[in-house]
Amino acid sequence: MNYPDITFYGARLNSFKEAHIIYDIVLEHKPKTIFEIGTYGGFMTLWLGLASKEYSGRVITLDYKRNHNPTAEQTTKLNKLDNVHLFQDTNIL
Repeated sequence: MNYPDITFYGARLNSFKEAHIIYDIVLEHKPKTIFEIGTYGGFMTLWLGLASKEYSGRVITLDYKRNHNPTAEQTTKLNKLDNVHLFQDTNIL
């Protein structure tokens, strides 16, 4: 399968293999909405968003606000994922 080109910094090589598996599962089942808990830098969010964008699905992701680079906000903007909705707060834990 051909996977989309992405913009993301800091992922390990084996992370891509895992992401491609998730991507394939999402495309196979085509859930209308995906709810992710634990966004962190947004690497898996990115792949969930790319796959679900193929069929007009959406991703809702929840995490507490972290200071790390890249941020999930940057990742979704760089990859033009308007179907991903991030909810981050410092008070959810």
